[in-house]
Amino acid sequence: MNGVLIAAVLVAAGILLAFFIAQYTPLGRRWRVARDRRGHEVVLNCPVHGVQADDTVAHLPSGERVCPHCYSERS
Repeated sequence: MNGVLIAAVLVAAGILLAFFIAQYTPLGRRWRVARDRRGHEVVLNCPVHGVQADDTVAHLPSGERVCPHCYSERS
């Protein structure tokens, strides 16, 4: 029983340490920026025409972003 409690305390301490690092250190900020960049690239990556520059992407009234080549094919 003591082994289980020690393991639970170690897991909880690890989670708190990871939370502290992610929220209050420059390393955590770097992780968040990298995660945001990956998400941003996925939005601008057309499966047919590849990655598109942010200034060339067409914005639909619904808020969706569309590759300019695909947009011109729709019209």
